[in-house]
Amino acid sequence: MGNHAIIATVPLYGNVAMHLSSEQLRAAFFEQITSRQRIGVEIEIAALCPKTGRSVPYEGAVGIRSLLQRLHRVLGGEWLLDGDNPVGLDFPDGSGFSLESGGAVEYRSAPVDSLTLLKRASDAALAALAEAGLAVGIALVPGGNVPFNGLDEFHWMPKRYGEAQRQYFCSLGDDGATGPLVMSHSTSTQVTLDYSSEREAVQMVQVGVALTPLVVALFANSPIEAGRSCGAVSRRTQYFYASDPTRFGFTVPALKEDMSLQDFVDWALDFRMIYRKRSNGAIAPVERTFREILLHGFADGSVPGATDWTQHLSQIYTDVRWRSRLELRAADGPPNPYMLAVPAFWSGLLYHEPTRAAVWQLVRGHSLTEMHRLREQAAIKGLEARHGDLSMAEVAREVVKWARRGVEERVRKGVEDAEALTYLDPLEEIATTGETFAERCLRLWDGPLGRSPSRYIEHFRI
Repeated sequence: MGNHAIIATVPLYGNVAMHLSSEQLRAAFFEQITSRQRIGVEIEIAALCPKTGRSVPYEGAVGIRSLLQRLHRVLGGEWLLDGDNPVGLDFPDGSGFSLESGGAVEYRSAPVDSLTLLKRASDAALAALAEAGLAVGIALVPGGNVPFNGLDEFHWMPKRYGEAQRQYFCSLGDDGATGPLVMSHSTSTQVTLDYSSEREAVQMVQVGVALTPLVVALFANSPIEAGRSCGAVSRRTQYFYASDPTRFGFTVPALKEDMSLQDFVDWALDFRMIYRKRSNGAIAPVERTFREILLHGFADGSVPGATDWTQHLSQIYTDVRWRSRLELRAADGPPNPYMLAVPAFWSGLLYHEPTRAAVWQLVRGHSLTEMHRLREQAAIKGLEARHGDLSMAEVAREVVKWARRGVEERVRKGVEDAEALTYLDPLEEIATTGETFAERCLRLWDGPLGRSPSRYIEHFRI
């Protein structure tokens, strides 16, 4: 029958059987396939005390619940609940706010057709969030991490899947030791893009993965930890890769020149599923790979369906995540007001095939070991990182030029306003000067901000 035919046949409620074939597993990737080239953004924002810079709890007058309730009174929307606890808001256009397990507030845009539309929508949403925060005494600060919490200071939100994640990290022993720090201290700005075919998706995934070390360096913005310089420009990246180097690492099949979707599916099947969310909201921990689940079912005797497979894919936290849309996750969150630099960069590079091809030729060909080494150097040294004769700064200048060409092509076609080109300006400055967001932050921290958490918050809050 072969590995790519029927993957599993398991009993379902007596004499009925359920089959999950290779084609059915592949179908999850084509639920939203489109040639529209929409752009979405997810901005994780730390909710902090304006005076101390430390994160705030869920309960209390100056707490996350109060923030969400204020936001709901202003914007309306449908409550997202975990049990009886509000944990987010959904809006009819597909946008919304939600809580990360450690207390960050995530703004999720609806996918839209241009960067300028994305900026208008995100500006309005973040302004409303900032006003709600001001009303309850919370400062909202984007970036790459929570800079002033001690490593043992965090507030877990009432989200049941978060407990399952923490149990998973605990099960890894020393290899999962920084998992709770990822959940409680890290923030980012992530981008979602469409694809119109398997071939296009493969190209986009490969370029996205090959660019990961550069993206770590170019967007580095987490240099302060527990109120002091941590010795790296992207502490977030260091924590992510130390938590679980496979689940948070590279999408390994993308390093193959002839990668296919089936390669990705086969790779994803061998990850352990962390938890299963049931229709009633209950969370059940899982301790089997999805391949084992397909062959033997879940521990309670139930069998996997398409929803389980989709949930499993969402639990692979690699820097480039392939689902029904592509998710680009390697960047630290830039400071306010530069968050739109991330979607401008990725849409410029990946939505224009000649640009994809040119950048692929520039960054292809590294082994997994070399990619890990480059990423480690990028997290510490930023654009000063090197690999042999390869200078990260030189690659950055070339890649940012290609990103601009890609956006210029979208402007030429009429799908973007010329204003969108300005969203790349901060990246051009970084690539030219070599000074990352992180290094600029440290310069301000040691200079005008006087190492004052309250001045830091006032400078960087939205």
